[in-house]
Amino acid sequence: MNRRIFIKVISPFSLLIFLITKIVVLTGCANMIPPSGGDRDSLPPLLLKVSPPDSSKAFSTRTITFTFDEYIDQPQDFYKELLVSPNYSTPPTYDIKLRTLKITIKDTLEPNTTYYYNFGGAIKDVNEGNVLHNLSYIFTTGNTFDTLQLSGKVIMAETGGIDSTLIVMLHRSGADSAVAKENPRYITRLDGKGNFRFQYLPAGTFYLYALKDEGGSKRYFGKSLFAFADSAIEIKPGAVPVTLYAFEEKKEQQSSSIPNFTGGNRPGAKSDERRLRFTSSGNMQDLLGDYNLNFDRPLRNLDTTKLQVSTDSTFNPVSSSWEIDSLKKRLTLKKIVRLSKRQSRIDHSRNGLEILTILSLGLCLSLFSGSPTGSNSTTTLMYGQS
Repeated sequence: MNRRIFIKVISPFSLLIFLITKIVVLTGCANMIPPSGGDRDSLPPLLLKVSPPDSSKAFSTRTITFTFDEYIDQPQDFYKELLVSPNYSTPPTYDIKLRTLKITIKDTLEPNTTYYYNFGGAIKDVNEGNVLHNLSYIFTTGNTFDTLQLSGKVIMAETGGIDSTLIVMLHRSGADSAVAKENPRYITRLDGKGNFRFQYLPAGTFYLYALKDEGGSKRYFGKSLFAFADSAIEIKPGAVPVTLYAFEEKKEQQSSSIPNFTGGNRPGAKSDERRLRFTSSGNMQDLLGDYNLNFDRPLRNLDTTKLQVSTDSTFNPVSSSWEIDSLKKRLTLKKIVRLSKRQSRIDHSRNGLEILTILSLGLCLSLFSGSPTGSNSTTTLMYGQS
């Protein structure tokens, strides 16, 4: 029996169609996964080089160039973040291109002076905004560096808390107007715990202040947080840390020329009726004579052993004399001493203490009543000289 063999010839075109169909079917069952970009960049820019080098001596150039390992972003608040000590009269300019930051000094450099630059949070990368915190750079125009330091802490006088947005300043001049009219010589910031530290200081006498620099002028214009040391600071080896107490001048709550301060009294009365109301003896009080507090109701409890008069904000006690009239509605502080500056603050606290404090370079008075106040208000009164 003869066998016939049939051979089917498949054309190249048909074979190509078959292979394409198989590839489409097989790949259609696969999951489409985009390529991974790796872990998120969480590292700040790394400084690779600076010219002239950090800690240069006999510095005389006008430009400083910083080179980083990645592109850096244009800062929004460069001059708010940058601190230069000694402080400048004319601010330096800056230019950022790709990985480099160029600082151009516009001020005249003083001879034999150590300069310290701190960039705060001004430097960050482009992609993720990672901040290189507190990059610093120092140089001296002489052959040696100033190495003295001053440290301390700033505490809120009313609450005992911390405000880390304050700046701390050293002035050469001890004039009362210096903090409002002159640039500070040295500037530093507070850390998260309210501590500060000046570095690379020369020996000498300075005057220490702290304030909230909202406008960037580094000057005090009133109505903002403010603190000061009540005596000159000597910068020397082993200088003792300094604690400052910041207070804020409050706006008067009433339009009357005679301020009306309120505390708390009378349990069971309505909230407005429970307030212990009193007025001072005048709008401008120089304490050259008696100082009177006039109450609208008789005082039920008054412990004269808790009446304390002290000098300035360090609360050093001094002798004082108080009198209460027969109706128990007028409390009088007898004349003590002439003051050079006066600022008074009435603070009604939740623990039942009504505190009248005269701060600044003058007298500090604390008045404790025996009645719970039931309020937490603060009023400020400025006293002038006769």
